[in-house]
Amino acid sequence: MDNALRSAMESYESAIEILRYHVVPSRIVTQNVSSDVLLNTLNDGLQLRFNKYSTKIETINCVTIMRKNRIAQNGVVHLINSVLSPYSYSNRNLVQIINQNQDLSIFSKMLEVSRMHQSLKETFQTLTVMVPTDMALQRLPQNQLRRILNDETLSKAFVLKHILPTPVCLNAVTEEQYVRSLADNNYVKFSCDRTNAVTVQGNCIGNDFKLSSNGIIYAIHFPLSSGEGKSALQIMQHLGLSEFVQIVNIAGLAQTFENFNALTVFAPTNQAFRCMNPMEMYHIRSDPSAARAFVDFHIGKQIMTVENIYDGKTVESFTPGKQLRLQCVQNEFGVEGRRIHFQTVRGYNGAVHVVDHVLYPPTISVEDLIKKNDSFSLYTQAMELVLGTFSKDRTSFEFCNGMHNTYFVPTDYAFRKLGADELHRLFTNPTRMRQILDNHQADRILPSTLIGTRQQYEIKTKNEIVRLSNEDGKLMVNEAEIIETDIMTTNGLIHVVDDLILPQYRRRNE
Repeated sequence: MDNALRSAMESYESAIEILRYHVVPSRIVTQNVSSDVLLNTLNDGLQLRFNKYSTKIETINCVTIMRKNRIAQNGVVHLINSVLSPYSYSNRNLVQIINQNQDLSIFSKMLEVSRMHQSLKETFQTLTVMVPTDMALQRLPQNQLRRILNDETLSKAFVLKHILPTPVCLNAVTEEQYVRSLADNNYVKFSCDRTNAVTVQGNCIGNDFKLSSNGIIYAIHFPLSSGEGKSALQIMQHLGLSEFVQIVNIAGLAQTFENFNALTVFAPTNQAFRCMNPMEMYHIRSDPSAARAFVDFHIGKQIMTVENIYDGKTVESFTPGKQLRLQCVQNEFGVEGRRIHFQTVRGYNGAVHVVDHVLYPPTISVEDLIKKNDSFSLYTQAMELVLGTFSKDRTSFEFCNGMHNTYFVPTDYAFRKLGADELHRLFTNPTRMRQILDNHQADRILPSTLIGTRQQYEIKTKNEIVRLSNEDGKLMVNEAEIIETDIMTTNGLIHVVDDLILPQYRRRNE
């Protein structure tokens, strides 16, 4: 017993009230009672809350029933492991109890700003509210807390993550479990530490609660969420992206990340920076204009989360005239051919995605790249043959239109595998050559990092469907192996293959 309850027991009148609070004027056999039921007691106006849990534990006012259903001549006896305190129960609703606690005034203000106070008063559903104390919330950065308290959307998002649509009793927590909150796709983790004390999101929590007419309130010394009201810069600091944050500061863009109204940041990991060329790294660390140019291509001018990213989407970057291209392959997401690693972290002014490589604006087209590389001379001749036959305009490659393409570019060696006679016949048949070249181009960007290990994908090329697979790191297109991956250009991505990807009728005839 706590000191207040112990002192009350020393008073005859109070002791009688406490005893009456332990008695229900009817026979209660637990297997005949539903979960989450309020039971009237002999202590006028006060009730007990009975609950059942999947762990087979049953509680009364969140106190564990140790032995139950002992049938006597004049009633039923249940043995519990703690004294029930009538002072822990109130006929008031959740909002009234929170409003009357001076230590919970900030959360009370959030309820008001979010316009949720009325719905919490009137709900018939039993809720559990994990209320951070004022002291806990004052540990948030002051500008972040101020944003939450001044914004209905941010306040509501914060509050919803602290409300669970089910009665949670800590005595019923015997193993790790995740309880859904009222916020979309948000769960609160309950577990036990080595001493069997219950933790919430890894933080110790005392069994200090208040029962109301429509739920349970826990006063906690930490917030369950700290993302609301954070700027993009604060999110990156929280994620430990120290290298990128340092470059942002060198570029003089810290205030942009704090105050720009709608942005998406594709922030490279610290490991990504360690993989950079040392001279290039030195350049952007020592030259603010170079740092600015570097950072600009990692920022999009609108908020994008996983929910509104789709394959082939583009977003304008802070680099003038440059767009960021987004990819989605079987629920794996990428930007400019680089994998987006973690779930989006959303702040008040934008979203942050973590990427595994630094991003560079492409400066060369597919046409220029293959023309400058002697290994692709036969591919270049093949494209010029087809273009000269089927297009009047020979100033650019017909095959290189658009921004979202994947080119499986065969080397000269791949062509010569056909043999001299077959190669001659092929270069004298533009129609057949076009079918083969069309088989090497898909109108979407397919980065190797988004192709799952031991996975196969059917990909529509400009000619037919081919099979793209990843066998323990060995990437294949049909029977052709990809020997060089993810070369980004202004109009798409190049994978170099060691064999021609022949149409099906050709493979059947061989």
